[in-house]
Amino acid sequence: MIRKLTLALAVSSLALATAANAKSKPAPVANLVEQVNIPYEKFTLDNGLTVLVHEDRKAPVVAVSIWYGV
Repeated sequence: MIRKLTLALAVSSLALATAANAKSKPAPVANLVEQVNIPYEKFTLDNGLTVLVHEDRKAPVVAVSIWYGV
């Protein structure tokens, strides 16, 4: 009985997800980029290195990304 119920729920979930994906169109990337606004600080060090800093204090997580444009 539990297996039949689980199978029925899985099939109905898959059908709903497929129907939802078929109806919706993806938004153009240009429109999505215009909506993104991330506050940051930009400064240049004495050695010419440009630094971008964004602080997000929502969660106690630290991440560092280093990109070299050479």
